[in-house]
Amino acid sequence: MNNFITKIVSLKKIICTILVLFSLVFIIQCSDPVRPRGEDWSEDLDYFARELPERHYNLFFKISSQEFYDKVDELRAQVSSWDDYKIIVGLMKIVALVGDAHTTIYPTTTGLFQMVPLQLYWFTDGLYVIAASSEYQTILGERVTGIGSYTIDDVNDLLETVISHENEAQLKNMGPNYMMSPEILSALGIINDINSILIEFEDAGELSFTPQPYGSPLNWITILDDKQGSLPLYLQRTNFNYWFTLVEDSSVMYAQYNRCREMSSQSFDSFTDEVLGYIDSQQIDKFIFDMRLNGGGSSVIAQPLINGIKERNQINQTSHLFIVIGRKTFSSAILNSLTFKNQTNALFVGEATGGKPNHYGEVKNFSLPNSGVIVNYSTKYFQYLVDDPPSLYPDITTELSFNEYKNCVDPVMDAILDIE
Repeated sequence: MNNFITKIVSLKKIICTILVLFSLVFIIQCSDPVRPRGEDWSEDLDYFARELPERHYNLFFKISSQEFYDKVDELRAQVSSWDDYKIIVGLMKIVALVGDAHTTIYPTTTGLFQMVPLQLYWFTDGLYVIAASSEYQTILGERVTGIGSYTIDDVNDLLETVISHENEAQLKNMGPNYMMSPEILSALGIINDINSILIEFEDAGELSFTPQPYGSPLNWITILDDKQGSLPLYLQRTNFNYWFTLVEDSSVMYAQYNRCREMSSQSFDSFTDEVLGYIDSQQIDKFIFDMRLNGGGSSVIAQPLINGIKERNQINQTSHLFIVIGRKTFSSAILNSLTFKNQTNALFVGEATGGKPNHYGEVKNFSLPNSGVIVNYSTKYFQYLVDDPPSLYPDITTELSFNEYKNCVDPVMDAILDIE
């Protein structure tokens, strides 16, 4: 009996010890509560304000250091009351003030932003819907005239404050994507509810759209889906980094360079050999090198082809060699364009480029420690021209109307083929 009582007393001591230890652990855990969200953002802003000037090649070439730090302080004052997405848009505004199109924060990498499932494009006659998720396919081809209570031109002007850019062409290129972000629209005061967006169309009137998480799998319908057999050359093989063909019933050779990157299916050196071999073996009258969709990559990849073209006198002549550029031509594609301009007799056709000839680039990035927001920044300056134009401009400007796009007309090719 005494042994039994002793065991009970021992068991009680063990239980009491466990309860005391548990209480101590609980007290220790509760003595360091989760920090307020504002403190996390304040730390991130301190990190941002310290690291970006330190890492960027020359952050204060346009914005003064005083203005930069003042803007960070202004944002810090809002972190306790603003939603996360508004703080991120606030960071985007500060980065946009830097004036370097490669120094950016892309909201789509944060996981917090949604999108309206429409794809828009600026044509000479306005902003039109060129693709939509299947539920909204009835508005394909509609002209967009407003969002919320704002005209589309007013929306475009407000977006200029959050898009890292160096020229109007880049705004024209990037703006339609940012217009479809309810979080950006809300942070700019264009809409009040991020879960329902009113968009006004010229013919369909005002319609309400429900945004989707960015990257959601969607069944996209485009305005050209039923015209796959008659697409202009520049839209036929956009999934290829590079390819070429002979324009039907002509002695015109067309090559498209969509990304400054190697393909696993064919090296660029092999592609270069094929292109140059074709030029040497055929009576090619015109050679077109199309970079209007090329957003960059590595500029050294295309150099062998440029070297080969400039050595071929039958092609390297005005009215025989054409480089196509546009609003999406950016970064390394700009460098390749400038090499063609400086080393060959090419005529440039298309639109002003989204990239600037003299620009900061060679991008690296860092993440803010608490939010994980990725900040891209430039580590090098490229200077190719003595003057400093905002874009590389074509010798022959050709812009696209909506009707031309819808009917698969390419005014670039028409202009080139008309040249004697």
